[in-house]
Amino acid sequence: MTRLSRRTYLTLLTGLWASALFWPYPEAGGIVHAPILALTPLWLALTDIIPGHAWKKRVAQATVLYGELVIGWGHAASPGHLLHDIGRALKDLESLQVTQWQHLNAHLAVPLLLGGGWLIWLVTRSASTPSQRFLLWIIGLGVIVLNHLLWGLAGVGPFTAFAILGLLDMGYRHLSTLRLEDGGESPRWPLWLEMAGVSIFTVSLATGVTLPTRHFTLRWQWFNRLTPSIPGPAATAVTGLSLSDTNITRSVAPQATPVLLIHSPAPAYWQDGVYTTFNGLSWSNPAGSPTTTLPKSLWTSNFGRGVVSTVWHVGVTGLTPTPLEHLVYTGDPVTFSVLTTINPNNETVVSLPTKHYQLVTEVPRYSADQLAIAQIGSVPRSLAPDLAVPGSLSPRVKQLALTVTHGAVSPWQAALLIKAYLDQHYRYSYSVTPSQENAVNHFLFGDRRGYCDQFSTTFVMMMRLLGVPARWVVGYTPGVYDPSQKGYLIRAEDAHAWAQIWLGSLGWVAFDPTPGFAGPVQIVHTPPNTAAIGSTSGVIPLNRTHPTPAPSSKALPVHPVPLPSPRTATPKTPPHHDRYFAARPIGAQWILFGLGLAGLFAGWQIRRRSASAMAQLWQQILKGTPRYLGHSVQGFTPQGWGRAWLRYFPDDADIVLAVVKTFNAGFYGLHGLSETDIDAVSSRWRELRRRHR
Repeated sequence: MTRLSRRTYLTLLTGLWASALFWPYPEAGGIVHAPILALTPLWLALTDIIPGHAWKKRVAQATVLYGELVIGWGHAASPGHLLHDIGRALKDLESLQVTQWQHLNAHLAVPLLLGGGWLIWLVTRSASTPSQRFLLWIIGLGVIVLNHLLWGLAGVGPFTAFAILGLLDMGYRHLSTLRLEDGGESPRWPLWLEMAGVSIFTVSLATGVTLPTRHFTLRWQWFNRLTPSIPGPAATAVTGLSLSDTNITRSVAPQATPVLLIHSPAPAYWQDGVYTTFNGLSWSNPAGSPTTTLPKSLWTSNFGRGVVSTVWHVGVTGLTPTPLEHLVYTGDPVTFSVLTTINPNNETVVSLPTKHYQLVTEVPRYSADQLAIAQIGSVPRSLAPDLAVPGSLSPRVKQLALTVTHGAVSPWQAALLIKAYLDQHYRYSYSVTPSQENAVNHFLFGDRRGYCDQFSTTFVMMMRLLGVPARWVVGYTPGVYDPSQKGYLIRAEDAHAWAQIWLGSLGWVAFDPTPGFAGPVQIVHTPPNTAAIGSTSGVIPLNRTHPTPAPSSKALPVHPVPLPSPRTATPKTPPHHDRYFAARPIGAQWILFGLGLAGLFAGWQIRRRSASAMAQLWQQILKGTPRYLGHSVQGFTPQGWGRAWLRYFPDDADIVLAVVKTFNAGFYGLHGLSETDIDAVSSRWRELRRRHR
C-alpha cells in the first residue's frame, strides 16, 4: 500500500500556484503552444520531486527548459544562437519604454519568458514559512493587476487561479501543521476529486482549450472600478477598428468577436476613415468642421465622371453590445436611413447610437484598360497633403520605389509592381519588432515583416515618392458569407487598412497591397457574383488571423516535449504524518500521471491528424491546379496560389478568397483546422473544378 507524500503534493501545488502567476506572459506574446510554455513552473515542479542527487534534478530542469525553447521556436538552437537572441532581446527592451515591453518580438521573448518562469518557480519554492507564503500571495496578486494595467495582460483568470491556489496551499499547510501538532495525520482529499481535476486540466491543455487567460472583457465590477483609477497606457493592441489609435508600430493579437452583419449584393471593402498625414509612427488628419446630414452635393465623389457605377442597397446590423456610431460604407454614399454627421477631412460618417441602418451607395466599377492606361496629369493643389512624406523617411525608400517600378508606364502598373515586390520579399506577421525609428524604414530595411498597417503605409509612401497622390484607408474586409443569415459576417479580426491612389480622371481608386487579399476594386468585365458562397462557422477570415511566424515554420506541427516523469522510488515505510492520502491501492499516483499523459497524447494525435489532412488537401490542390492554369504552382503559399488562379479566372474571387483565408488560418494560426473547415475547403475546391471543366 502506498500513498502520495505530503512533500510531493505540496511541490506540485506550488508548481501550479507559480504557473498561475506566470501564465499571462506567454499567452499575451503570440507564442505557439503558449499553454505548454505557460506551465513552465509546473514542469519544473515535476523535476523537483525526482529522487536522488541534486544534479539529477538540475539536469532534468535544464532539459525541460531547453525542450520548451524548442517548442516555442519550432526548431533546435545552438548555445551561440541562444545567447545572440537573448542579447538582441535585452537590447530591444532597453530601447523601449517599460510600458511598451509587450511589443517585443515573440521569437526573442521566448528565452526571456522561460528564464522568468524559472525564477518565479525558485522564488515560490523558497518561500517556506507562513509569513513568506502570505507575502508572496499578496505580491503575486498585485503583480497580476499591474500586468493588466500596464500591458493589457489577462487579469481575471490568473487573478482567480492564483488567489484560490494560494489559499489552498496556505490552508493545507496550516491544517497539516495543526494536525501534526495534535499527533494526527495530514488532511485528506478525495481521490476522485484529484483524478477529475488533473484529467480536466491536462486534457484541456493537450487539446488546445485555452484556460480563461486571454484578452477578455472584465466582468467583475470591482475590477472595472479599479482599472481606470490607476494611470497606465493603453492595453496591447488587438484586431478591431479604432479611429483614435493609428499607431502602426505595435504588434496585434487577433480577436474573433462578431461586430457587423452586412446584407449587400456582393462582398466589398467597408470604409470607415481616410488619413493623409503620416509622421513616421502614426496617421492623422488636419482638423475640420463636420457637416450635418448628407445631401449628395456635400459628399465629394471619390471617382471620376467617366467611371461606370452601380447602385447598391445595403443593410448593416451591429452585433456588439455597444450601438453603432461610426457608420461604414462602400463606394460613394447617396443616402443613409439615419441622420448623419460627415467629417470631410477623413470621410467618416457618424450618427446617433443605432443598432441598424440602411445605405444607398454608388459602387464604382473600372475596366482593366482604364486602370492600366490612366495617368495622373496635373495634380490639383488640394492634393498636396497626399504627396507629403515625413522628414524621417530614408532616401533609400525612394531609391527602392524607383528601382521596383522601373519600366512602368502608368501609376496603376507601378502600384502592381510595388505590390508584387512586397508580396515576394516581405511576410505577413502579427508580431513586429518594436522600434522608435520611422516605421516604414524599419519595415523595409529592418524587420521585413508586418500586417496590413505596415504594408499599406509603406505602399502609400512609395507611391507618393513617385509623384502619385495616395492616402491611407481603414475599415473592414468583406468578412465571410453566412448562409443562415444571408449576409456577410464581419468580425473584429476583419479590421483592415488599405490605400487609395489618385488616377487623374478616374479619381481615387482603392488598392490593397497586403499579401493574400483580392483587393477592393470592382472590374467591369467581372461583375460581382451575387450568389451566396456557403461557409461554416469555423472558417476564420483571412486578414488579421494570419501568420505570426514564417510560413515554412508553421506548416508543420510541433510535437510537444515529453514531460519528465516523477519517479517514485520504493521507500521504506515513512511516518504516517508525512502522508496525506488514506490507504489506497499501489500506483494511485501513477493513475493520475497516466491520465495526464493520455490527455496530452490524445490532444497531440488530434492536432497531428488535423495537420495531416490539411497538408494532404493542400498538396491535392497544388497538384490539380496545373490542369487549369497550364503551369506548376508547387511550393506556392496560399496567397501565391490565389493570385495565380485569379489571373486566369477573376470571376472566382469569392471562392478563392475563402480558400486562401482558411488555409492561412490553418497553416499560420495556433490551432490548425477543424474537420468542418477541411470539408468546407474541399467543397470549394470541387466547385472551382466544376466551373472550369
